[in-house]
Amino acid sequence: MGILRLLTVAVTFAIAVFALGHVNPSFAHKTSEKHNHGDGGNEPPSPVEGCNRTAEGFCIASVGKWHGRVASEYASAGGGTYTEISSNGFGKILDGLPDDGADKNFQPLCDLYDVLIFEWDSPNIKNLDWDSLVNYMACGGGVIWEDTTNIVKLTAGVAIDDIRNHDKTAPSFFMITFDFACIGASRTLCAVLPNGNPFLIVNNHIVFSGDQPAPQLLPFLIHDLPGEVLGLYGVFGNDNGGCIVLTGPDNNFHGNTDFIGPNKDAPINQHALLTQELDWLLLSSDCTPPPP
Repeated sequence: MGILRLLTVAVTFAIAVFALGHVNPSFAHKTSEKHNHGDGGNEPPSPVEGCNRTAEGFCIASVGKWHGRVASEYASAGGGTYTEISSNGFGKILDGLPDDGADKNFQPLCDLYDVLIFEWDSPNIKNLDWDSLVNYMACGGGVIWEDTTNIVKLTAGVAIDDIRNHDKTAPSFFMITFDFACIGASRTLCAVLPNGNPFLIVNNHIVFSGDQPAPQLLPFLIHDLPGEVLGLYGVFGNDNGGCIVLTGPDNNFHGNTDFIGPNKDAPINQHALLTQELDWLLLSSDCTPPPP
């Protein structure tokens, strides 16, 4: 009987370990709000160089800690390049930009990356503030912001009502909708998703204020029932293009077209949502003016 018990415990333990190692990242943080990538939360090393452009390519950089799959798949399918940069590494990039009189010259960063994605719950990024993003957009860069940690550095342009990281106020599975004005103003950004509008998502981590210090920032994602603003978009950057999308849902991490199971519409919707954000930043006339 003792041997049988030992075998039973061993088999049960093996099954549990196998199950823990196969958590689908689409629903990895529900109650504890911990993203599970199986890497212990270690940041990747900083890149030595920027991404390599092809003749018609584009460059996306994922900045922070929890690097999702959607942007990587987008770059691979579209002939672009995808680069992961740690928070510390990106802070060093900002620090190393050349001085142009009293201000930093952000053109070298624009030359390296067309879009920067700031990932959920990333470590502190030194040398980052709202002006850094504005200066990057002024030379044509596009920004997708999903980070709850460093958003407190953006108060000069972005006002928030709540941050929901590690507690049950970041609900699992609820409906959101596009703001009607956004559908009219930016059809690529706010095109109807595969499962309609309103649509299901999993988790939200930032609630934005209705009035923003930067007047260019307008709402485009709304929590369907209480009417909370969960996403903003804005056009900056004068003749060079340059736009930003900020969302409480961390779409780059949760987006997944391969998920099979209950509530499968949520990762499909979030995959489509981030794809539309990248289309808007890289392809739309709002953010990419035609050549003269």
